Amino acid sequence: MEPAVAEIVRVLRGSRKYGALCTETLERVARWAALRQRTPRAAARAARSKLHQVYGAYLASGHWRVLERVQAEMEAVALPVGTAPSQADEIRDCARRVLSLHASTSERLAFQEQLYPRLLRGLRPAHGALRVLDLACGLHPFALPWMGLPVGSEYVAWDIDLRLVAAINRFLDLLGQRGRAEARDLLCGPRALERSERGKRGERAADDPQVYREADLVLILKTLPCLERQERDAGVRLLSGLRAQRVVVSYPARSLGGREKGMVATYDRQVHGLAEILGAQVERLEYPTETFHLFTWP
Repeated sequence: MEPAVAEIVRVLRGSRKYGALCTETLERVARWAALRQRTPRAAARAARSKLHQVYGAYLASGHWRVLERVQAEMEAVALPVGTAPSQADEIRDCARRVLSLHASTSERLAFQEQLYPRLLRGLRPAHGALRVLDLACGLHPFALPWMGLPVGSEYVAWDIDLRLVAAINRFLDLLGQRGRAEARDLLCGPRALERSERGKRGERAADDPQVYREADLVLILKTLPCLERQERDAGVRLLSGLRAQRVVVSYPARSLGGREKGMVATYDRQVHGLAEILGAQVERLEYPTETFHLFTWP
């Protein structure tokens, strides 16, 4: 790692706000800042500003304390989970409290029981179990008690926050859910340049095990706008690198302030553009706070 980049990473790693982000993300943003600023102090300041676009304060410090406390309550429930109805209800109540900690997952609580059957409908897993990949997952894995995945399904979640990855792995272990959470940055990878060129041509990857993996269902919820703010055409590059029966992309239907501001129409145009480039068919599911687009390939 270049000395200038290493120094920016060191400063960021010492930050209370960004110190828990994965090394991939810190190095990527540090390189971006080092190329644009002349002094280490200015570069570190630019890197922090950029990270606010990537992550900001996803969960406030008080929310992390709540998450830790709720997880401790869940782990106090006798295992194996689900052997008694009251036990399963207690886990769901705890998971609901975790989901309520962030706006995106909190908003889905009103309709998630209807949502997941629609997302899973028609999938044809090879061996009866599904392979699910949840990218930039945030707190979404705590909705697993409502997803209704077939027994034996594998659930893999990626996020850039090391604390969140650890919390999700604890939850998967508690549920006895096959799968894992990993600290991964969607804009990083050893074959990033090749993916970039392939995405510009609208090609889908034959195989890229170092970056993405094959799955029956890929979830990319409220993530593409954030990626596009960081890198132009990030959405098409991401989708072109996936091999899946179905990719679900969602967008917010309104801002955090509650204003619609033409967001749905804007994002619909983006989705149609992606579908045309990728040769995909798209089904649209609309809810008051979020619109889901189900990409499939003929």
